[in-house]
This record gives sequence, C-alpha cells and structure tokens, in this order.
Amino acid sequence: MKTVTIRKRIVNTKRHTVGFVLSDNSKISRNKAVQLARRSGIDGVRVVSSSQGTYLQSTTSRNLYELPMVSV
Repeated sequence: MKTVTIRKRIVNTKRHTVGFVLSDNSKISRNKAVQLARRSGIDGVRVVSSSQGTYLQSTTSRNLYELPMVSV
C-alpha cells in the first residue's frame, strides 16, 4: 500500500476541519482519514482517541492546524 501525506485541511464556514486533501490530490473526510491513518496509510500523523472523539495528530514539527485551508 502506498502511503500519502496530508497537504491541506478542508474546512467549513466555521473553520472546523471536515476533511483533508492528500499528496495524491484526493479529498477525504475526517473519518476516512482516521481509518486510513489506522492502517498506516498516511505518513506524519497518528490517531488519538479522547473523550471528545477520535482525531488525527501530527507526528512532525508542523501542526495540522498550520496547513493551508480549503473551504467546502
């Protein structure tokens, strides 16, 4: 399986992350990104589970919130 990286965040009008644009230019939802990251399909992130839900966290020096944004 070829791994990809996250290039951009897809945000709604309230600037909440609803998905991601990957290095292969595909667009996926947050839930699909978590599933893909669990299978080690996305480099540079890890899956974190908390009382707020499951989300992705960067394992690099760059925070996911620092990525360029694209509106839905």
